Amino acid sequence: MEISLGTVNPEEYIREHARYLDAEVVSRYNQYWLNLPPEIGEGIYKGIAFNDGFNLFQYKMIHHTDMEIFFEQRDEPRNILIFNLKEKAELKINGDQEKVMLDKYQNFVISIPEGTPYSLKFSKNRPYFLNILDISGLQINFDKKNIHAWEKIMNRLFQNFDSSKLYIHKGNYNLASLELFEHIENFKKNDMLEYLFLDAKAHEILVRQLSLYESEIMDPEAGIVGSAEDAEIIASATRIIKNRLGEIKTVTDLARSCATNNNKLQEGFRRYLGQTVNRYLISARMERGRDLLIETNYTISEIVDRIGLRSKSYFSKMFREKYGFSPSEFRRRLKRNSEVLPGTDGHLTKH
Repeated sequence: MEISLGTVNPEEYIREHARYLDAEVVSRYNQYWLNLPPEIGEGIYKGIAFNDGFNLFQYKMIHHTDMEIFFEQRDEPRNILIFNLKEKAELKINGDQEKVMLDKYQNFVISIPEGTPYSLKFSKNRPYFLNILDISGLQINFDKKNIHAWEKIMNRLFQNFDSSKLYIHKGNYNLASLELFEHIENFKKNDMLEYLFLDAKAHEILVRQLSLYESEIMDPEAGIVGSAEDAEIIASATRIIKNRLGEIKTVTDLARSCATNNNKLQEGFRRYLGQTVNRYLISARMERGRDLLIETNYTISEIVDRIGLRSKSYFSKMFREKYGFSPSEFRRRLKRNSEVLPGTDGHLTKH
């Protein structure tokens, strides 16, 4: 199946998809998406417009047939950042003249010249989660004092870009933005808070991807670091931490759950997440502890057990370092700021 698009405006972009697929468009606070009809596949296409002139497009789906989405020639270049979270997809530029395989957990910076058509190709029966940040219209609203500093950064990062030439930077395999994209996908508020959250996370992703790109172009001889297979082991480790945090007492426990050893796990966390396993575990435990303080009436001892720690004093020390308050202080402040009643299963119910 083929789809041909003539716009990168998120609303029009999704509506053009919908016309081809005979699907309904849902919109909320500058977000536009469609659910694939059952005869086409499962999943969503989504576009989000942000105030600083950049857009996020997401494809998370499984098609029942091969799909190619064509982007028609335009009168301005496209500068895009791509981060792929699942199966390998194919980007074709100017017909078959240039093909780029978008590998799992790899990031790309691509500048497509004006007047150059390109397409995305997806194979049937494979799960995809492709994220595209279109920064072609990016305009950060700084005051006069800071705008020159921003322009200097952008000029340094994109000095290789020439609107008349194709530019492709294949980045390293990296998981630093994985959780941010998952946060964007999972955060559901159905009000303006959702858009503010998405806007903040999108800017965080933008900064993180640009920082990765900057570090990579500063050392062009280093080559691509890592592989999709190695990155998947670390991604699996983060999922285990998320789902079984109370069971993971030590780094050895986590390594055993991932069928690897401590050294490889530590090396992978530093390479793909930029931090040690212990630092990641501590952060995950503190965030889960904070959520339990907010959402439940569990005692501090119960929370300590549920997040995989043994010591209340250690939890209090690390929690204070991260949030500025002890757990008990945090809960007292929370109760002063909102009226709540204990739920029947340990959860707090608002009036």
